[in-house]
Amino acid sequence: MIRLCNGGELFERIAQEQYFSEQDAANIIKQVLSAINYCHSRNIVHRDLKPENLLLDRSGDQTRVTIIDFGTAGEYLPGEKLTQKYGTPYYIAPEVLKRSYDHKCDLWSCGVILYILLCGYPPFNGQTDKKIIEAVLQGDFTLDEPEWHSVSDSAK
Repeated sequence: MIRLCNGGELFERIAQEQYFSEQDAANIIKQVLSAINYCHSRNIVHRDLKPENLLLDRSGDQTRVTIIDFGTAGEYLPGEKLTQKYGTPYYIAPEVLKRSYDHKCDLWSCGVILYILLCGYPPFNGQTDKKIIEAVLQGDFTLDEPEWHSVSDSAK
């Protein structure tokens, strides 16, 4: 099936909006997780989930998400570890960097995307790819920045 996605890349939308409401972020990430669950149920791992690989289709009030670029995707056998190093520094799971991972590396990427949707910047940063990868391996990130002060305020 061919689908026209007239909303562009999620990356472009993040650049325009800077960050999203919790409701909009939840809508987007729910669709991504649903699609990834479908892939994983068929033993397919994407390995390069990022906003540039998520296309938006805006039809009325509804935004639909389509995952693209399955060039690094692969089939996996449950219980076996994958060893190929695929992905983009901001979104890559530490296990992928260590070359011993499974399909759950896609869930790490979803978490990074959700973080960016809510605050407008990645949890792991650096001036170079090497520095970003070091930050990912260290796992240090914060939710103490001013952008996070209003997240979930409505639930308090």
